[in-house]
Amino acid sequence: MKLLHLAGPSVGYLLGGKSGDVDIDKDFYNDIEWSGNLGLGVGIGAFEVDVRYMAGFSDIADNNGNLGEIKNSSFGAGITLKF
Repeated sequence: MKLLHLAGPSVGYLLGGKSGDVDIDKDFYNDIEWSGNLGLGVGIGAFEVDVRYMAGFSDIADNNGNLGEIKNSSFGAGITLKF
């Protein structure tokens, strides 16, 4: 069994999105988002399982929309099969 440490930068590009059943207006949001990831995982043979947290560093709200400051954050999990 092997313990995995995950950390690093991340960049995202806005393709689109929804708030409930309503499509968001991309004009109110910046296209590029900078963030960082931290996580832990366990590797057993060819399998790896991990959990991670993503913290947004950049404000994704476009100043023209008067939305205030908006930053993304999320939790994620992954399963990897190496072959």
